[in-house]
Amino acid sequence: MLCVSGVASAQEVVVEQQPVEKKACAIKLRGLQSVDTLNVTYGHFKPFNGEDKERHGHFVNVKARVRPLRIGKVDVGGYFTYTDGESNTYKQSKDRWSYYDYTIYGGGVSGVYHHSNASESELEIGLLHQETDGWVPKKDFRSHQDEMLWDFRGKYSNDKRRAVGELWMPHWEIGARYNHPFNVSYIDTDGRGDDYAYDNKRFTAWAQMDIYDWYLGCSDTWRITPTANIMPGYIWGKDSGFIQGGLGFKLAGYGQEMFDIKLFNPRWMFESNGSRLYDFIGTWKVDNTIRAIWAAQTETYVSLNERAEIEQAFVQ
Repeated sequence: MLCVSGVASAQEVVVEQQPVEKKACAIKLRGLQSVDTLNVTYGHFKPFNGEDKERHGHFVNVKARVRPLRIGKVDVGGYFTYTDGESNTYKQSKDRWSYYDYTIYGGGVSGVYHHSNASESELEIGLLHQETDGWVPKKDFRSHQDEMLWDFRGKYSNDKRRAVGELWMPHWEIGARYNHPFNVSYIDTDGRGDDYAYDNKRFTAWAQMDIYDWYLGCSDTWRITPTANIMPGYIWGKDSGFIQGGLGFKLAGYGQEMFDIKLFNPRWMFESNGSRLYDFIGTWKVDNTIRAIWAAQTETYVSLNERAEIEQAFVQ
């Protein structure tokens, strides 16, 4: 019925529906926004759980994602990753050190689908190259392993509560990664070959939740967020599953998360030696830092809380 000045008319109004043409998926280039990730991560671990084999080590990882093409709700491009690490073992029963240095680099295709509810799904498929050098001084033993690995990774993240100004549990994500080696080559000073290669096949899953957004500053431009994470997985070379996790925090400014820090996160191995304590894993999100610096120069910057208040005022 058509109502005019609060009085219903005596005639039913029929509105003819016009056919709606379906729009083809818009394809465009994203320009400078193509750089979705430029992260630098450093991690350090030490012995844990009183095992005969004490593990010590550290690593540095650089990862970049560039997705220049937007097709509808999907951004498509590629990723590159480089890791340099060291894992050293002290076997107490034999008073013997073993040293292992490794490098991993490579990349592949990367895509992200933006859902309509402030969430997104990522998928990556790539090829990695890994080299590992081992040294046992007490035995004057050296080894070298060279291999390629398939790299599969998927993640789903949800930012819906933060988008509407909620402070508790504003963000969470889940994901999984699988590495499968091939073309493995191994040699050592004892004359042994590929049959003695270490199996670097592994699977990991993870979940992380932001616990509470604590805003700082007069205009809520800075934020500290405590986090909790858990990561189960399986390592074929050790024939063992594991679980790792703990607490951490994020630091954000001008709507951009710049640092993601995890502190004192233990890893328990189920069937094998190798438990360790990651006393520090820190990621610096360089691209977000640049965006935050850019936003700081903008006088019209509006925080998420302010946006939520403005939107609520319009609704009321």
